[in-house]
Amino acid sequence: NRPLTRTYARTALMLFSTYVVLYGFTLWLQTAGGYTTGEAGLLVLPLAAVGAVAAIPVSRWRVSMRLLVIAPVSALIGAIALFIVATSGSLTCILIVTVAFGVTEASVYVVNQRLIASQAPAARAGTAMGLFGTAVYSGAIVSSALTNVFFRHRVTASGLHHIATVLVACSLLALLLTSRERGLSNIGCPSEGTA
Repeated sequence: NRPLTRTYARTALMLFSTYVVLYGFTLWLQTAGGYTTGEAGLLVLPLAAVGAVAAIPVSRWRVSMRLLVIAPVSALIGAIALFIVATSGSLTCILIVTVAFGVTEASVYVVNQRLIASQAPAARAGTAMGLFGTAVYSGAIVSSALTNVFFRHRVTASGLHHIATVLVACSLLALLLTSRERGLSNIGCPSEGTA
């Protein structure tokens, strides 16, 4: 089932990117960024807050290509802002990173779960959702490994640049996978509203 495989791959790529920001970027803020633990927590808070708030409207829209590209595009914006943060430490770009990945997180969870419900055979819906969970956890596990690779000896701007490069590549790959989707107009929404 190629559409289902693409959905799992997109989920793993985008949540890998989100968890790298949650773990690695937070670590960078507290060390090389020069922020206290409390300040770093507040700066990363928009990731969770925006993710929670954005999930509400996203869950009400009809699944479409426009809705499906939100995650990779917002992740790409966040990854580019991460480059700027590593160079300049811009507070505005720090907030762009956390807000962008909050949008990514919300759209990945909601949209891809709805896609799986339509792509999986009815008899295997439970298995398909279990594999979705595996894709989510795989992204989290690999993100901690990547953070360890680039921050092995010391947390530096150079390591953050490398992380941003990987996140740009993940976003572009997710966009490529998204471009292969067809027949999204057949997937409705829980409510009567449409995107």
